[in-house]
Amino acid sequence: MTSADPARPRVDERAMSAGTTMRFVLLLVLMVVASGTMIVEVLSGLNRSSGLGCLLAAGADPTQGTVAATSAGVITQSDAYDACEARFNSSLPWWLGLAWPVLLLVVAGVLFVGLPAWKTRRGRVVPLDLVDRDGEFRRQLADLVDVAGLARAPRFVVDPAALSAGAVVFGRNRRATVCLHAGLLARRAADPEGFRAVLLHELAHVRNRDVTIAYTTVALWRAFLVLALVPYLARTAYGLIDGLGSPFWPGVGPIATRSLLLPVLLVPLVYLARADVLRSREVYADLAAVRWGADPRGWAVPVAGRAGGALRQAAGSFVELWRTHPRWDLRRASLDDPAQLFGASPLLMFLTGAAAIVINSQMWDYLGRFNLVGNWPSGAIALVAAALVTAVAGTVLCRAVAHAMVTGSRVPSGVRAGLWLGVGMAVAEFGADRVAVLEWLPNQPEALLLPVLAGAVFALWTTRCAQLWLRAWRGGSSQTAILIALAGAFLVLSGWFSWWQQTGVELAFQWPFNVSAMRDSLTQGQPPGQVAEHAAALSVIAGVWSVLGELAELPLVPTAASAMWVVPLLAQLARPAVGAPRWVHDAVRDDADVSVPWEATPPLRRAVWPGLAGGAVGWAVVVGVMAWTHTWQPPLGLRGVEYLIFAGWGLVALTMAAAVAAVAAGIAARGHRLALALVAAGTAVVTGYCGMFALTSLDGCIPSLAVLQPSCQWRPVEAWREAQPILGPALVLGVATAVLAAAIGAAVRTWWRRGTAPQRAAVPAGVTGTRLAVRRAGVGLLCATAVGIAVAQEALHTGQPSPAPADAHAHLPAPVDQASAPPQIKKLQVAAWWKYGGRDLAGHRLGQIMGNMGKVVRDAATSADPDNPDGVLSRLRPLCADLGQLTRDAHGYFRVPDPQAQRLWATFLTQADKGSADCLAALDQRNRELLKSASQQEILHAGAIGAQVATWISKVVSGDGSAKPPGPAEPDGGAAALSAAVKKAMAGKGSVKLTAHVSMGSVSTTDEDCLMRLRPAAVAMDCSVVTSALGTHRTAHMIVLPDSAYLSVPDMLRLPGGKQWARLGADSKNPMSAMLAESTKRLQNSMDVNATVPPGAQIVGTAREQVDGKPTTRFDIAYDVRAAADAAASDADRQSLLALAQSGVSTVTSQIWVDEANLPVQMASTVTLPQYGPMATKMRYTDWGGPADIQAPPADQVGSMPGG
Repeated sequence: MTSADPARPRVDERAMSAGTTMRFVLLLVLMVVASGTMIVEVLSGLNRSSGLGCLLAAGADPTQGTVAATSAGVITQSDAYDACEARFNSSLPWWLGLAWPVLLLVVAGVLFVGLPAWKTRRGRVVPLDLVDRDGEFRRQLADLVDVAGLARAPRFVVDPAALSAGAVVFGRNRRATVCLHAGLLARRAADPEGFRAVLLHELAHVRNRDVTIAYTTVALWRAFLVLALVPYLARTAYGLIDGLGSPFWPGVGPIATRSLLLPVLLVPLVYLARADVLRSREVYADLAAVRWGADPRGWAVPVAGRAGGALRQAAGSFVELWRTHPRWDLRRASLDDPAQLFGASPLLMFLTGAAAIVINSQMWDYLGRFNLVGNWPSGAIALVAAALVTAVAGTVLCRAVAHAMVTGSRVPSGVRAGLWLGVGMAVAEFGADRVAVLEWLPNQPEALLLPVLAGAVFALWTTRCAQLWLRAWRGGSSQTAILIALAGAFLVLSGWFSWWQQTGVELAFQWPFNVSAMRDSLTQGQPPGQVAEHAAALSVIAGVWSVLGELAELPLVPTAASAMWVVPLLAQLARPAVGAPRWVHDAVRDDADVSVPWEATPPLRRAVWPGLAGGAVGWAVVVGVMAWTHTWQPPLGLRGVEYLIFAGWGLVALTMAAAVAAVAAGIAARGHRLALALVAAGTAVVTGYCGMFALTSLDGCIPSLAVLQPSCQWRPVEAWREAQPILGPALVLGVATAVLAAAIGAAVRTWWRRGTAPQRAAVPAGVTGTRLAVRRAGVGLLCATAVGIAVAQEALHTGQPSPAPADAHAHLPAPVDQASAPPQIKKLQVAAWWKYGGRDLAGHRLGQIMGNMGKVVRDAATSADPDNPDGVLSRLRPLCADLGQLTRDAHGYFRVPDPQAQRLWATFLTQADKGSADCLAALDQRNRELLKSASQQEILHAGAIGAQVATWISKVVSGDGSAKPPGPAEPDGGAAALSAAVKKAMAGKGSVKLTAHVSMGSVSTTDEDCLMRLRPAAVAMDCSVVTSALGTHRTAHMIVLPDSAYLSVPDMLRLPGGKQWARLGADSKNPMSAMLAESTKRLQNSMDVNATVPPGAQIVGTAREQVDGKPTTRFDIAYDVRAAADAAASDADRQSLLALAQSGVSTVTSQIWVDEANLPVQMASTVTLPQYGPMATKMRYTDWGGPADIQAPPADQVGSMPGG
């Protein structure tokens, strides 16, 4: 044995699948999918459409050029916008986008059959018999067909006009036609070996089944050009030219211009990908021809030198990309070493990434256009894109790994190839118009680095996983091991596409995670004191949850996270190979005497032991959290915040477990660092979660660790429900931690072993018997647990309904000020509002109702029998019902995109709604006085305001800038005078009895009965409160004195010694104290007139009414929320009003009944919150200035609150 390195084995290219067929499939899918969305875009432009009408009517300003500004008016009016689009935009049938690709395939099929006939038409070629009189050619060709092993000989024809010494094959595999050029026939006598090499090369194309798929691509491309690309270009060019003169060009210009990027990207994408595949197929055909006996010297064709500067060489390389045949020097080199067939070229990876994003975005656009997006369709789209990328790029990466392992070369990491894959995805994503939308460039272009990073991680994981499986596989073919690695890569990439298409693209133009909204959602209904005490922790939890909560709930993401460590772990189930396995020897069967170096697979203990240690760390952290949380445990029933804190720390525990395990495994690993770190992190998360599940199932059994349960009992269902929400985020964080740990481990180990030669792992002696059985059992149990968890996660989230509006609203950008639109745009907005619904509501329908109602009123005044309720006045019933329906329809329409008109419109809706209800009630009760008040005061007044709305809109549309907005009639002094008079009257009274009723839709109601002492130096109250929510009723009694407060909650509060009252000091940290403070604040606000009549409010109606037999004057109040916030006297009032505005409420209407002394008798208001529904409040005030002896409870009945 010499010291020279052994000869490098030559890999037989037939031993591994070429993967070129899937590249053709990728092109076919790309063209078919693009044709459907392109033709839908074309037909939509020809279809009846409102254009930007509905968007303008909603108050959007397309000239703003940002998604947030343009969609501001639509965010809180999505139902009205959808209704407008459905009414004025006649949608195309959903099947049209599917029918056009079918037509495309039919036309392509016709071309596929017709192209060979056209190429062999009479006058173009001649039969071989005409030039082979003695049959010598035919006999030689028959011999070559036998050499090629073809079951059926192709048809041979001659092109007499072609003087080159070549040939071409076309048609389809079973009925191929080989066209011999006249120059080739002339070459036969002078160069028989060259003639034989050319024919064997063409027959190799037939044997390799290249013909059908190559000409299928040609036929489909030509059909795509005619049926999709040309119409789309014409429609897009027309829209672009037409848009140049539009006032909306600053906003719609980017999207109109970018629409041309699709064909600009698509044409070179298809051509370059097709050329790349054809060059590869040429090399495969060359190798087959030489293997069948062709003389390699036939490929020794002189090639012009490539001398010149770097620029000239770069230009030559660029031109080479567009060639369908490689240069002769490259073809000759491939005969000696076909290594180029096993490499992952940058062009291939770039084109694959770009094609996948184009396919994904086009499918997403199509489903979104027809409102077909849901969990299953979105998951299917992600699966299609992932399957195509895996079949093309994944196969290339696995082949490169196998080739390097067989030849003893350095196994490629795949990072460089993955970066090119990611760059292709990023470039195509920019052209797909999902990340910039209405802007020339994305607001956050750095988000496009995520696809680049994802491509690198995918490629690195795929190569490392393929290397593990190929080392462990002992079979005679590498295809099974590669397929297993590709299956894992497919699952991993599907999770990425699922996240990117739904959340990732939003990152490029806005931050889609609303931490504040998530915090409010998590703490809804929780005691404010607890929320305030743990504000920092809850904000962190909300921040993490807003990002990871949705990520873990997306389809395929839990499966992808699990696959990243389960698939490498499954390789440990195989019996380790002793030396090179059979598939390696089969791959080098032509060099059987060449030795193949082989390394061992990494020992399982290097990943499992760190994983188990990390799991133990997670257990310890969970135990510590439970012990700490127990120390501030609130009363049973008020443990919502405690659960959030516990869940947050549980996620920290599992993440710490994964981090510890991944870092330890990454540092200790000699190779396969990423795979070992992933397995260690996954093992740590699963074992840590199992420990957490066990502890929460037995919550209450160890008193010092009791958190959520008061007694000891085995509760697996409750434990799963409580711990399950953090499992998905923990899996995702575990994977992210492992990737980071692998990088850290590589850096540490490189630094530690710098200057030393790398060591090759020894070939294992084999693991047999009990050790192998134990290892397989452990691996199987761990993998089964992980798979079960992933399946449970997918099933849980797949079965959930679509997010509620409140959840969706948290991801929308905050509304912007609509008053900032330029005058020209404001005019177009108001005109659109009138055209697309306002005219029908405030013009036609209201005018018809008011005209008919006036006629009824006039007929009633002249009726011979005015006391007959079934006579003339009964004709009011359908009119009052119609008015009520009009107001309901108006509430479902857009707000007027003009502040003054909207204020009038809100007043009209309030007055008309009440007038309609009172009218119907009066007719039912036969109450003539109420009927008179409703018809002659409320409804007629509403009609007058509606007419003012129409008048003001006409002035805005006509551009009458000198017009001043009208306002509803108010008593002298208006709302400000009313507020001052009521405050003055209340100041002279020292006490009042208050009865309040608050309802939150059908969810909860609260009834409060209070005696309040109003003296400034000695404010006190004695209240009984009954709350009903979700079928549960709670009764509380509270007494608030200047220096102390007392609370009695018999249903919830258990005090030592059976005492009924708990004393809460001002400095108490108990959550009950905060709850009492919140209730006290609400009751004190009920005495604040500014809460009902804030600065800037308007009186939109008045009426004389009886309340409990007492004569009163009812004032109908309306105010713009944002205007009231700007004019608020205190910061607390301002923040409260701003929060109301941010929830989607623009206008508030309320009523106050005042007696002859200007004292409030009754207040009422109803506010519809988009997230929760209508919240109605009604308060009555009696016994002003009566006795108010409010004392503390008996001392022997007062105890201390637990924990405070």
